[in-house]
Amino acid sequence: MTAQHILRSMALIILVSGLMACQQEAQTNASAPEKPSADQATPTSSEPATPSTKTARKSASNSGSCILAAGWDERVPFHYRAPDGSAFGVDIDILSSVAERAGCALRYRHVPQNQQSESIETGSIDLLVGVYEGMNQQAGLVISDAYRTQTYDLHVVSASPVHRDDLEMLIKLNYDLGLNKLYQYEEPISALRGDLLHKSQFIIADSSSQNVDNLLNGEVDGILEDPMVVRAIADRSLIEGRVEHLEINAGTQDVFLQFNESKVSADVIERFNQAIAKMKQNGEIEQIIERHS
Repeated sequence: MTAQHILRSMALIILVSGLMACQQEAQTNASAPEKPSADQATPTSSEPATPSTKTARKSASNSGSCILAAGWDERVPFHYRAPDGSAFGVDIDILSSVAERAGCALRYRHVPQNQQSESIETGSIDLLVGVYEGMNQQAGLVISDAYRTQTYDLHVVSASPVHRDDLEMLIKLNYDLGLNKLYQYEEPISALRGDLLHKSQFIIADSSSQNVDNLLNGEVDGILEDPMVVRAIADRSLIEGRVEHLEINAGTQDVFLQFNESKVSADVIERFNQAIAKMKQNGEIEQIIERHS
């Protein structure tokens, strides 16, 4: 074999070895996972995916862009804090069902009564639950159609003698009555409250709980409260049997939702009203009330 042949053979061996090495490296790179570039990196959220977060995301996804902050205050049994810290009660269940029918998700926020007017006016919340006519009358606020009605009856300490079934006559017999500052009472109470002769006989409470306490402490002879409210307070305060409900009525009052029009569109408010009408018609609201009675 000549030197020329030997050189050609060696060159061929080197070429084949190089090709095999390149093929092996290409196979190794193909099997390895590709690292994303800075532009391709998967984004991460600073918010942990807790169960409540997942639920909120699911609700928001189902309701599109309609996500509303709903304010509530402590008023048993209509809206109050459950043992787990969540909002609970008759009105909370009603509002949740209404919002679902209207295609909206809700984020409940506890707002004390004395802060509600400012909170909804400034838009830190979008709507309030459990509003009575005449509350928060600032411009830009609108109420829904009524979703339930409260009844105000006379309650006394059990076995207390009541010799009349007429509220006006009881007042004229120097009967002291406890009223709730949030309620609007019909005649004859509204007229008698303005009568200088009887004005001092009406003791105004800041809440239903205070009204019941005033009755049990002997500061008033009777109170005008919603029977459902008094039963709920009695159950929670372990005073069941100490307060008696009498069929002496001081009127009724409708209950509404209240919206900030700058935060909630007229279309959404109309959907809420349609949902309320449908639930009243099919008895769903009455069923919710009965579940809590």
